[in-house]
Amino acid sequence: MKRNFTILLSSLLLLSAITAHSQAVRKVLVEEFTNASCGPCAAYGPAFTEKLKNQAEHVVVLKYQCEFPGVDPMNAQNKSEVSTRYNSTYPAVPSQGIPYCAMDGNKYNGHIANLTEQQLINRAAVTSPLEMTLDHNLTTKNDSVAISVTIKNVSSNPIAPNAAILHIALIEKVIKFATAPGTNGDKTFPSVMRKMVPNANGTTLTAELPAGESKTFNFTIPIPSYIYDFTQLGVVSFVQMKTSKEILQARESLPKPLLGKYYDVSANYTPETRSSYCDNIYSVSIELTNKSTGTDTIKSIGILPYQNGAKRPRSVWKGTLLPGEKTTYKISNISLPNGIVRYSWTIDTIITNNGVVKDVGSVNNLSDEYRLIVVPNAAASAPLNFDFENVSVGSIPTNIYTELGTGFRTFVADKSAGGVTWEMGGFGQSAKSMFIDLNSPEPGITSNFIFSKLNFSAVNNAKFFYTIAHAQAYDFSDNSIDLQYSTDCGTTWKSAGIKSGKELASVADPVDPLGTFFVPQVDQWKTDSFDLKELDGLADVLIKLAITSGGGQSLFLDDFSFREGAAPVGFPEIENLRSITVYPNPVSKDLGIELISDAIQVLRFEVLDLNGRVVSQFGQKNISAGKNILQFPIDLTSGMYQLKISSPNGVSTRKINVQ
Repeated sequence: MKRNFTILLSSLLLLSAITAHSQAVRKVLVEEFTNASCGPCAAYGPAFTEKLKNQAEHVVVLKYQCEFPGVDPMNAQNKSEVSTRYNSTYPAVPSQGIPYCAMDGNKYNGHIANLTEQQLINRAAVTSPLEMTLDHNLTTKNDSVAISVTIKNVSSNPIAPNAAILHIALIEKVIKFATAPGTNGDKTFPSVMRKMVPNANGTTLTAELPAGESKTFNFTIPIPSYIYDFTQLGVVSFVQMKTSKEILQARESLPKPLLGKYYDVSANYTPETRSSYCDNIYSVSIELTNKSTGTDTIKSIGILPYQNGAKRPRSVWKGTLLPGEKTTYKISNISLPNGIVRYSWTIDTIITNNGVVKDVGSVNNLSDEYRLIVVPNAAASAPLNFDFENVSVGSIPTNIYTELGTGFRTFVADKSAGGVTWEMGGFGQSAKSMFIDLNSPEPGITSNFIFSKLNFSAVNNAKFFYTIAHAQAYDFSDNSIDLQYSTDCGTTWKSAGIKSGKELASVADPVDPLGTFFVPQVDQWKTDSFDLKELDGLADVLIKLAITSGGGQSLFLDDFSFREGAAPVGFPEIENLRSITVYPNPVSKDLGIELISDAIQVLRFEVLDLNGRVVSQFGQKNISAGKNILQFPIDLTSGMYQLKISSPNGVSTRKINVQ
């Protein structure tokens, strides 16, 4: 019996020793460096955030708002600690640029797009020599936060003196703005570092931490005055090696309910449903709820609107609102400007019997940002022609109002955006066209492109002409353009025709959907049109292109024209005329034209302005079979024109840019 007891005791002691020197489950720390005015941060951020969400069980996230490349109010509130963090630990951030991230200090460093979920999973599978517990609590006055961190060395080796640093960061789990605080459009910012504790240098573990031993660190700090939302206050802690920069362990303490006396008002916004796109008067109904524990009666609530990112005059509710009570307030007769209008609201001030009080929770008093289209009442008369030459690359024309479906991207592109050496306008005859990505949206998703009002009262046999470059992704791809019109400013719509599938494509064979985006060569365009004769004689008409993804490739549009008669634009339609080359383009003095014809014929040459008026005539010329070189003097003011070449059997045009 004694021998068996001795064996059992020895086994228990051995198991205890193994347990004492086991390894801990790791939480991976991902530190991101970003900025509210960084375009790539906004572009790559959603996919990066999704990766982190998918691995939330294994990952702790900490984001630093940098001072570059542009304005960022979160950085301005604590610039020094952010710069200290990257200068002392990640000096590559300024030179490599943002968005930049580090995984556990030195296990991945670089652009956020290149960090994979598998890397996070692999790192989380590596056990840690440290166990860590973290907790925080707000004081009853909600003016300070108490933080407690305990680290335990569960490895078999001591951590040497001065080898590691404990870092603690006060964070706001979510910061949400009514309008984007920078220039990249982002309004929501998760896991933002707001204050390092006690500072950006952290707390060096000056004493050795032997195997199996623990050490606890306690801090109490005042809550910084610049905190947006007390209900979102959390804490992140991590231990980082001084020399290698490897992070051994990380933990997060999530936001806690507030204690004691505080003031919090929530707002639920219900904007009115507009009757039409021409309606420029707007209103909103706001349900205000007093969620305060403070007993002072709320007497006044200021509500601040934002229109296209700019503050508008404040509206003020006045009355008596006790804790737990609700009231409804309506703001009416909001006048909207023409165009695309972004509108949102937020609570600005709360006043009680004893004066102005701080709203501890800003997230629950912000509205969504509502995107509204306001069409001018004045109608442009057909004929109407326009292209995209005067529109900045990457933007959308102001005279086309977009309602983009999920996954759609569209913008004006040139050869730099397409990554090619030839011009990206229709048939390579101008610099720019409108790019529409049909590869990214799910099949069946529609986006609308709405034109300002048009007047067809003096038009007979109205048509819409355009040039298009588009390839199918598969033989069965069914991308489509549905041209619709409305005579009641968008309240109801009627289809004037649909083009889809192979009918829409300008190239015969599908383009590999797994390859790069289809970027058209100069001979991969075509001219097409919609018949709009049912609009003849109508005065105020809205027209929209409803473009639907059907598992397709990219689409390019150019040279829009609302008019009557034969096509004013397009690739050669004249019989036996194989090619037309115009040079130089831009032209300042003499215009050269190279024609390759399969037969002898007589052609007429004219120059038209963008309204279709003839401004120069070169008369008729005899064209021989084969190559023909012609030259005509140009004496016109600077601008875009069309060279019109006509014969008894057709018309062809080319853009010319006079400088």
